[in-house]
Amino acid sequence: MPRAPYVTACNRQRAFSIEELDVFQCLSNDMTIEEEADHLDISASTVKARLKTARDRYGVKTNTWLVANALRANLIS
Repeated sequence: MPRAPYVTACNRQRAFSIEELDVFQCLSNDMTIEEEADHLDISASTVKARLKTARDRYGVKTNTWLVANALRANLIS
């Protein structure tokens, strides 16, 4: 059964997807892009694309911002 994307109540356009949250969780666990790709069984370019899509959506330059906000919202641990 596919997992539905996480949707915030106030803005569906700016929600993180489950796939993005998976990548953020790996980053919060101090994994490299290559380690994340191996762990999630996807390519490194897919990991990079998920990060870039999320950064572009929020207009931010760093992955740190993405991880910090996901942590603050208790979406990852």
